Amino acid sequence: MALASDPLSYIPSIGIKESAFLSIHLTANDIATTGFSPQYGQFVLNLPVHVSDKELEDYWIHIGHFAEEVGLNITGGHTSFDSFSQSTLAGGVTMITIAERDKMLLASQAQEGDVLLMTKSAALISTSILAMTFPKYVERHVGKEIWEKAISNFWSISVLPEAGVVQELNAQHKHIHAMHDVTEGGVLGAAYEFAEASRLGLFLWEDLITVDASVAEVARLFGLNPLQIVGAGSMLMACAPQAKDTVIEKFLGNGIPCAEIGYFSSWQQGKRIQRKNGLHTFTGPTKDLYWEVFAKYNKMKSVKFKWKEDKKIYIILDLNVFTAQHLQKLDSLLSKKVCAVQIWDNQKDYKGIEELLRQIVAICHRKQVVVIMNNRVDLLQQVQFDGIHFDEIPQNWDSHKNLLVDKIVGITCTNSIEIVKWAEKEKVDYISFCSLFPSVNNSKCELVNRQFLAEIQKMLTIPFFVAGGITPSNIAELQDIHYQGIALVSDLMKKDNAKSLLDEYYNNINLTYEDFDDK
Repeated sequence: MALASDPLSYIPSIGIKESAFLSIHLTANDIATTGFSPQYGQFVLNLPVHVSDKELEDYWIHIGHFAEEVGLNITGGHTSFDSFSQSTLAGGVTMITIAERDKMLLASQAQEGDVLLMTKSAALISTSILAMTFPKYVERHVGKEIWEKAISNFWSISVLPEAGVVQELNAQHKHIHAMHDVTEGGVLGAAYEFAEASRLGLFLWEDLITVDASVAEVARLFGLNPLQIVGAGSMLMACAPQAKDTVIEKFLGNGIPCAEIGYFSSWQQGKRIQRKNGLHTFTGPTKDLYWEVFAKYNKMKSVKFKWKEDKKIYIILDLNVFTAQHLQKLDSLLSKKVCAVQIWDNQKDYKGIEELLRQIVAICHRKQVVVIMNNRVDLLQQVQFDGIHFDEIPQNWDSHKNLLVDKIVGITCTNSIEIVKWAEKEKVDYISFCSLFPSVNNSKCELVNRQFLAEIQKMLTIPFFVAGGITPSNIAELQDIHYQGIALVSDLMKKDNAKSLLDEYYNNINLTYEDFDDK
């Protein structure tokens, strides 16, 4: 009998179906190292309270479907909800398989002289989840083709197919002596653990370790070494040296990439790796940086725009008017109706007001509202703004891109098709069309041509706001424009009835055409 336990996954950012697939296959992969598939499973769900009955039902339907696919019988478990949990770990599962003892493989059974084989690619799961969780960011920087390939890698993380091939190979001759699946610490960590379990030394050729091109690109984007991050989807195998060609050919014939990456040596020789700059010794798995990177970028994403069906308010603060005395009023205005606060760059010197800017950011973040600085990329070093809004296409955009990889980027447009095309090409987060109406603040500005906007919105794939001279009474004139929200300049801060005025704007921009007709 072999047993394996792992956490269940519930990761809304990648999807319910995908979470169920992870929950089944990460544990099944542990059983697969024996050369067999799991037969029985006990599931204990401990879910965040925000998971609805429908979401739970969908999750469990997918769990059942994937369990059936691998021949797993669900024998029982327990379900509970935790009001304090916001984790993506949603309980645990224990899987069991029963087979003849002498036919089961253990990671401790590798033999000196065995060839070390690996299947598929390093870092499949970690880079696929990064591509799925941060799609816009990844696509923007590595291109659509690489991004789509990285996502598709997710469905290749099961190593049960490898277990099936090994069963066939070992039925007549025991070509594969032991297996170990790649998890935290990546291929290097798994190879080290494999050798340790068998009390053997190890020699690796770094340049022979398979890294899919899409994996390499996504890992590079996030500053990760693909050989040292979570690598579910690849199986390491200790293979009799005289059988390696037969084994590799068998795997390739079953559509599973397989490559020789090293060999097991005597314990006294230690663990060595041949790199381009020479021969090195290497130690056990260090901290897997994937988790830190995922947490860092996920935190950044959590304060990004959340595009919903309802339209939002985008408040622009004029620091010639806004002072520390207005902080309490700003705090009272922020709610789910407001998606962003932008700081207008009309100050010559920001050194004297950096503390005010930090207070604005702190208040907004407490209310989960993003703060965007107008044009001044240089201030990102001093104040933790969530993004930058450009008034025009920046001349030094290529140098800015590296500073803005984790930031919201927006741009103002009036009637320029060039700006629209640039925004689409660079996949910025939003466009703000200004000015829609004449006003005191934009008396010298060109007005947006309504026909131009009507045509442009048909081609836009990114959200856009409208701004300039908008009042509760003229919003009805914009009913044919499919904008995400409106931008309001900080005259709002001078109003005694600011909150009720903001509510009126919000209610009016979310009226239906029929509502307008009835008014």
